Amino acid sequence: MTDPDKSEIAEDMTQSDKNNGLEKPEKKVPRILVVDDEEPIRIMLSDFFSAHGIDSSCVESARDAIQALSEDDFELVLSDVNMPEMSGLDMLSLIKNKKIKSSVILMTGVPDFKMAVEAIKEGARDYVTKPLDLEQLLSKLKKVLEDDARQACNSEFQTNGGIDFVKAGYSVIKPLGKGGGGIVFLVEKNGEYFAMKIMKSPELSAEGTARKRFLNEISSLSSLSHPSIVRIVESGGLGNGEIPYFVMAYLHGHTLYSCIKRNCIALDSRHSIFLQIASALDYLHSKNILHRDIKPDNIIVGEDMRATLTDFGISKQVDPSLTMTEVLQGSPHYMAPENIETGNERDVRSEIFSLGVLGYELFTGAKPFNGDSLHKVLTELKTCRPPSPSSLNPDLPSWLDRVLGKMLDKKPSGRFQKMSDLRLEYEELLRRHGAFSSDASFFERLLDLLPFGASKTWS
Repeated sequence: MTDPDKSEIAEDMTQSDKNNGLEKPEKKVPRILVVDDEEPIRIMLSDFFSAHGIDSSCVESARDAIQALSEDDFELVLSDVNMPEMSGLDMLSLIKNKKIKSSVILMTGVPDFKMAVEAIKEGARDYVTKPLDLEQLLSKLKKVLEDDARQACNSEFQTNGGIDFVKAGYSVIKPLGKGGGGIVFLVEKNGEYFAMKIMKSPELSAEGTARKRFLNEISSLSSLSHPSIVRIVESGGLGNGEIPYFVMAYLHGHTLYSCIKRNCIALDSRHSIFLQIASALDYLHSKNILHRDIKPDNIIVGEDMRATLTDFGISKQVDPSLTMTEVLQGSPHYMAPENIETGNERDVRSEIFSLGVLGYELFTGAKPFNGDSLHKVLTELKTCRPPSPSSLNPDLPSWLDRVLGKMLDKKPSGRFQKMSDLRLEYEELLRRHGAFSSDASFFERLLDLLPFGASKTWS
């Protein structure tokens, strides 16, 4: 399978991959946090990065940046130096003190040689001047991201018991990516390919929250069996058993985020993907498990349009010890309004809201709550009603406006109360209004895309 992602950051498929008959794993779209108090600069950079396949978020102050970095992963921070309240240089120092791993490039409209030297000494990866040469900036970003990825993969492989992969019966092909407290390798055993996730060495504290999350992901996945949930093959410990790992089926495909960006999914298939993920969540809820990080990055879509839910690092079973610092865990754009408030616990209706946000983005290509700072996103989540999906995509049926609108109700009591209720209504609406497709067999063809019957209950 040829990766259709046109991102200039994406790597080319190596000749050895082609010779071995391997499909190139999708290159993770890099995430960049832009920090600048000037709105025109934020808009210009956001548009430029989007056009080059780079996922960016923008904030207007260093304090917003620190908060965003504490709640989400960004490979790189691109920050102005001269900002009110806190300078970019002070923010860089704070990032270093908090041991946040994102690389930082500083930019300024008032070049100062001594400040540039100080910034590099403090740990900045580069120091660029305004007005920005965007193509030159892109080249600098690409180099920093490539250097970081190479260094991280080499470091993790050397320090995380890489030599013990052989003892576990696996040979390492190449790193696939990192995140969620672990690093993932493409591995081979007896002629089959798998994805092995091992815990990052800095997170190995026996009492650490990161270790608990990693072990929680293993526990959650080991108990599940559903065609739209990533399958765990085995788990264990490398080294002397102190480095936990688990092995998953290797998924050929692309993230739903990448598919939405490329606008490459037909409407029929979007309905299918939506129902597949709803079915997976319905199954999770029947097992008293909440995923808690529903977003397009955590869904893999194959060429046959079969969707698979992944990344259970912060899924929740009954474990009070994991709840103390989890008020804002997950991805802010996809959080339910009630989860923003301190002390409000997630429930099934929170996941229905998150799926509503994902569905809105899947069908329209736009996030319903997409302010250019974390504060604005959270404010929109609590107070704003997004435009109807059909106003953004006139090919959508009016009943989808009603379904997504109900899912995105600010009050949990106004939403579907169970994922199964949502599924049944959605399926019935497709049956009833299937005529909006080009032929009468729309619903039958839709079900052919599903890896299971629409009305099937999984146990």
